Amino acid sequence: MLEPRPYQAEALDALDKHLSSGVGTAPLVSIPTGGGKSLIIALAIQRWKAGFPPLRVMVLAHRKELVQQNSAELLGIDPGCDMGIYAAGLRRKDTDNSIVYASIDSVHNKAGEFPAFDVVIIDEAHRIPLKGEGKYRKFLSELKRWNERLVIVGLTATPFRMEGPICHKDHILQDLVYEAHVGDLISDGFLCKLRSKRAEHQPDLSGVRKTGGDYVVKALSETIDTDATVRDAVCELVKICDAENRRSVVVFCIDMEHCKHVSQELRKYGIHAPYVTGKTGSGERDRVAQDFIEGRTRFLL
Repeated sequence: MLEPRPYQAEALDALDKHLSSGVGTAPLVSIPTGGGKSLIIALAIQRWKAGFPPLRVMVLAHRKELVQQNSAELLGIDPGCDMGIYAAGLRRKDTDNSIVYASIDSVHNKAGEFPAFDVVIIDEAHRIPLKGEGKYRKFLSELKRWNERLVIVGLTATPFRMEGPICHKDHILQDLVYEAHVGDLISDGFLCKLRSKRAEHQPDLSGVRKTGGDYVVKALSETIDTDATVRDAVCELVKICDAENRRSVVVFCIDMEHCKHVSQELRKYGIHAPYVTGKTGSGERDRVAQDFIEGRTRFLL
């Protein structure tokens, strides 16, 4: 049987303690990116179904890639489980399995197509908008018509949004019951140490407009997406990645034009660097992601 890491075991125990306390509030667990939220979800389901086999669970995520990743984690520890997927992007619409991994965009208006659930787990719970809570609140309200005692659990790496904490007495999730911290996971050897390198060539951002503490994208692009800045940045990037033998490199750009220009500049070094944006087609996105995962592409924008 797979042994969870200490903080994962603590998170599971904290969830169980809260749910068995009778408090009745919806709990949230915060685990840093890379800390294994998918496994915690899978282990929680496995634990709860061992105690009550008829339990019906839905796991919600906002992207098909997360639905696929999370469901694969459960199958990895329990290959024979009764698991289905409901996500248009994955061309699956399973409704009768006792465990269903689903995309919120695919099911938000389909609550009536499922038998009643006992538990709904929301991954990437910080994606729930704080005002109105949109598709999530609508869907959960509909599910509660079939089971008014529906248990809701959230997981996230970031329990705060710009507007404030995602746990609140008037929100879908009310109690942060466990939080693991990046520094602890790094010091314990579960996450890599973070390093930052200051580039030799620094663009002047003093005149770039801001709103709400963030740079205005168009204004930032006008300053950063210039031939000279892109050329200097890519040159330094390639030198560092080659010197350190970096096998997988993800580059974050400002907008689509910036992606295009950085990709073109990398090509001058013989580097194929495809970029993925909100307008990239589903099939192309899947192909690019798979090439990167399997090491056929070293750089991804």
